[in-house]
Amino acid sequence: MVGGRHTTSSVMPICGLRLIVCVLILGAALSAETKPEGRPALWSKEVPNYAGLAFLDNTTLLLYGVERSGDLSSRESPEISSAFRLQVALLDIRSGKPVLSESWGTRLYGTDVQVTAGGVLVKTGGILRLYSLDFRQFRDLPITQDPNASFFINISASGKTIMVSHYFRRDKDYISHIYVLDAATLKVRYSWDQYPALFVASLSDNRFAEARGGAVSVTEFGSANPTKVIPVISDKEPGCAAGVIGPKVISDSWMLQTAAQPGRQPTLHQAERCEAPRGVPPSFYRSQKLRRCMPDSLARLVGARHG
Repeated sequence: MVGGRHTTSSVMPICGLRLIVCVLILGAALSAETKPEGRPALWSKEVPNYAGLAFLDNTTLLLYGVERSGDLSSRESPEISSAFRLQVALLDIRSGKPVLSESWGTRLYGTDVQVTAGGVLVKTGGILRLYSLDFRQFRDLPITQDPNASFFINISASGKTIMVSHYFRRDKDYISHIYVLDAATLKVRYSWDQYPALFVASLSDNRFAEARGGAVSVTEFGSANPTKVIPVISDKEPGCAAGVIGPKVISDSWMLQTAAQPGRQPTLHQAERCEAPRGVPPSFYRSQKLRRCMPDSLARLVGARHG
């Protein structure tokens, strides 16, 4: 199993921030209706200088964070010298004991660690590499890399697809050049220019979704224009969440929108039910009531049919 991937797009320098890791393992006999409240943690420990975590597999937990190195930074590359280092540690999930630790020079901003189906993707400034699960081998991503460039990484729900957005200036505008790669082979499946620039998106292995301009747009890979538009849901309709805090694609057919108002339940949308001609403003869909609202809860996602 490829473990849960974090959703943040970068690792911020933490410099003294401490993360308390608490691991709870649920037994196989625990039914879906049983609430886990009150079950003791398998282990708990305070881990200094780590800002995030992800499951590497069923037995290993990955922790990562950025700390000061005390060195001077090279303008050419953080691999030469850097005032900051990305620290990665692997822990045994059942005992909490350290298994492995690695570190790399990085920049103050633009650091990222993502678990994929093909390994662990590590971004240190403008350097992007895919490491094996034991960190003994790595492959550079086959894209134009620049140690001082701005790259943003998004991983599909399955972990099989990597989307890299290279943010740069062309003439008077800032745009993104998008690369979509297979996480196992690192073969570039799609590549295109995107304007407005794209930073954070949620994706399946064939399309991505982003919140922009009061609506959620769904775009097929290789296309610079949305193929589906889902307007922000009005709170005037009973059972519908008032707005979204970013979409979360969970398969090619299903997407979860998080309710913006406290107490509202998440809303599950089926991508195929949101067909929309291009160029039609969200206000049209609100007035014509063409979009559908499917109130749901996180619990139902476990048994939902993912198309």
